[in-house]
Amino acid sequence: MKQYKMNRKRIINALTICILLSGFAVLGTACTKETADCTVNANANPLADLENDPEYIERINSPIIGAEEFVKYYNMPIDKVPLEFLDDYIWENQITVYEVEHDEIESYRMHAVNAYYNGESCGKNLERIFYRNPSSDLPLEDFMKNADVILMDFHTPGPDYLLEPMLTVVVDLENKKIYSKGPEDPYSCDDYTKMKKSADLSDEDIEKISEELPLHIKENIPPKNYSELPDYFYEIKIKAKDHSAKVFEGYQGANERFPGFDDYWEELYEKYFGEK
Repeated sequence: MKQYKMNRKRIINALTICILLSGFAVLGTACTKETADCTVNANANPLADLENDPEYIERINSPIIGAEEFVKYYNMPIDKVPLEFLDDYIWENQITVYEVEHDEIESYRMHAVNAYYNGESCGKNLERIFYRNPSSDLPLEDFMKNADVILMDFHTPGPDYLLEPMLTVVVDLENKKIYSKGPEDPYSCDDYTKMKKSADLSDEDIEKISEELPLHIKENIPPKNYSELPDYFYEIKIKAKDHSAKVFEGYQGANERFPGFDDYWEELYEKYFGEK
């Protein structure tokens, strides 16, 4: 079954509800006392009050902090941790400006330094690198010039119309690798380089993929609903080095918006993994 990520706001809301429920339980206990005269205002909405709280709004809307801003805030030596690693580490952990500004014990700095010197892998978690990305307004052809990761995630319709995993393909343009896994393959989303199948890409391969993929995606054509249940659905996510992204959703046979994409991805897979 396809898993959907819970964003920060939903997490905070869930925790808030738990706290409120605990408070109501305590209130209910207090009202059982003979001397108590308790009345609960049915019109009270603590969650609505929280939504209007300036600090709460600032926290959930705070942007991801930049690596250079991170270094400047903590007054870190330039040669302490490479900016490239910090950039990946920050997005891996979704560290915001608000969190850094309220980090009184400099925990994010210490953890980042420790992660670097311990050789931790960052920037390979698919759920993190494609989360909270600003959407790019560049035409896809221009966007691909700075793209570094392409994710093609395929799902088949299962019982009760729930989507079940079919195939995941990751093209690492920056490191010249392509990875793949099927639904039966063990894999942790923390690091896509641990996928079961992988192959090297040449400079020519990278250039060809960057030029050919946009030919099979028409951004100016709006999505259309399918008339018959297709064999599979897919989501194409493309990330640039500045963390901006483009996301497209389609299904088998959606040739108007994704002309020839069904044949393209199958040929791409067969070329590098030797099977259909």
